[in-house]
Amino acid sequence: MECRYCRAVNHEDEHRCCKCGRRLHSGTATPSVHTYPAVNTATAPALMPEPESRPYASATPAIEEPKPSRPRPVYQRTLFNEVPRVMPAPEGSRPVSPPRASRPQRPPTRRVSENQQALNFAGHAATPVLESQVDAVIYCDARAASAAHRFIATALDTSLILTAMGLFVGSFAIGGGPLNLDKTTVSALAAGAALIWFFYHFLFCLANGDTPGMRWTQLQLVNFDGRRPRRDQRMQRLFASCLSVAAAFLGIIWALVDEESLTWHDHISKTFPTADIARV
Repeated sequence: MECRYCRAVNHEDEHRCCKCGRRLHSGTATPSVHTYPAVNTATAPALMPEPESRPYASATPAIEEPKPSRPRPVYQRTLFNEVPRVMPAPEGSRPVSPPRASRPQRPPTRRVSENQQALNFAGHAATPVLESQVDAVIYCDARAASAAHRFIATALDTSLILTAMGLFVGSFAIGGGPLNLDKTTVSALAAGAALIWFFYHFLFCLANGDTPGMRWTQLQLVNFDGRRPRRDQRMQRLFASCLSVAAAFLGIIWALVDEESLTWHDHISKTFPTADIARV
């Protein structure tokens, strides 16, 4: 059989050309560029070794498994020249121990005399304590007036009220005739004196000032913080004093047993008369 490519004559049973190695029965005959002479030999020449052919590329590329990557060493140059922290000691020198940390010295304690008074600054958080280890009610340094001092101031105010009451009764007796002092008349005079006493103190509460009896005895009404009381505190003190008198004067007698010499109306209104503060 003649090869269609190289025109070599091959045996009938051969499937490939003995010279060029191509198939003999497939494809159409294509003239070769090189022409070879026909050789009549019974034996086929030895085949030339062909170079290894590359495998055909498949339609879908094979997925390669990722190889584990080794961490690359990082080399970074130092920004500053490192200086050794420990300097070599010269030969023959003694090692020097590090200095010890000095302890903070405490300021010398100063003895304070018991008679020395402390300054009362605004917003002082310390609460004064009484001798019975109970917190005091009065936060300022002013002390409440004594019972004798209060009695003198009350007596002066009462004398003014009795003077006004005497003028009223005298004018009534002169203009209306003789006055019979029976039970009804005495009760009416007592009720009139109580009303005059109430309105007497009520007027000074409206004026937010102290009565003449307190002014003559150098007393001043202050609150527990040492400041002048408000008008509502004076009104509260007036009604609380009525309660102290109505309870058989028990609210006034309470000042004799109280540690700070305060009455009921002093505790209720949180005010008290004192002579330690200069009058403003």
